[in-house]
Amino acid sequence: MENNIAMCLELMKRKMPLDDIQNLMGLDDATFNSILREIRARFNVVRKIYSDGEIYYKVYKHPKEAPKNEIRINLHSNKFHIVFLADPHIGSKFERIDLLEKIYYEYGKKHNVHIFVNGGDMIEGIYPTNKKKVVETTGAEQVEKVVSVYPHLPGAYTLVTYGNHDQNAEGIDTASYIEDRRYDLISVGYNMSILNIANDSIGVVHNLSMGKIYHMVEQAMIFKAHGHKSRNIQNRIFYLPASSEEHLGNYEYEPLPGFIDTVLTIEKGKIKRADLTLFAFADGKIRLANEQSIRVDEEREKKLILSKKNENVNI
Repeated sequence: MENNIAMCLELMKRKMPLDDIQNLMGLDDATFNSILREIRARFNVVRKIYSDGEIYYKVYKHPKEAPKNEIRINLHSNKFHIVFLADPHIGSKFERIDLLEKIYYEYGKKHNVHIFVNGGDMIEGIYPTNKKKVVETTGAEQVEKVVSVYPHLPGAYTLVTYGNHDQNAEGIDTASYIEDRRYDLISVGYNMSILNIANDSIGVVHNLSMGKIYHMVEQAMIFKAHGHKSRNIQNRIFYLPASSEEHLGNYEYEPLPGFIDTVLTIEKGKIKRADLTLFAFADGKIRLANEQSIRVDEEREKKLILSKKNENVNI
């Protein structure tokens, strides 16, 4: 172990990405993640992530700590993909691991996606009222299942903003437990996070009130999980569909599982344009549901007013 830790630190010092370090050292996932866990425990580590899917660790004695619920995506070009998904509820009888695999291994691989953002509720959690829903009946079983079955597309990573269900794992810190065992599943905190991109940012929220969301005025766009149904509020707040079949609320029709592919264009350090494509799963197949292009620079100039006149548009 000590020799592997020393070699890993040396390769990090040489600015080698984690995927390449693992391949060069010939380590399986469990061994490599245990080495990374030990390095994080012994040293102060700053993660550097890039738009092409690369993850670097930089080891400091006394680093400047980043805000807990923020992370920076470093860019290699002015245009890149992010796939947004949410609410897989792993451990529930409504989980759909097969749909997650299609998002990553079918769509993500085909379209060369390096960044996935999961809006939370990775697990079903343990509640007095959901005993009939769960397949894995303990918090430990559920978080371990995420570690075992959540897709890992080589050359890609997932930024996770954990939700309210993730906070009910019978005392287990779901975010820390998973990242300690899967370095590609990067925690950006619970309920709300900020993804810094150039001189701009995007918000990702889970169980956060609309009042608080409307006060996130600095973010170019906000993606909201928890509702399980896609929705667009004034071209700025985008509700994410679930990637499970667990449905909440009284809907006029049953929402389909799905995800949103977003292509961002950066100009002069700001998000200039967002091309959003909503995909839904029908009969287990990925189907195009809607497409929309937004001039973010124009939309950010419009003042959001929370009123009954707000126009809600399904995308």
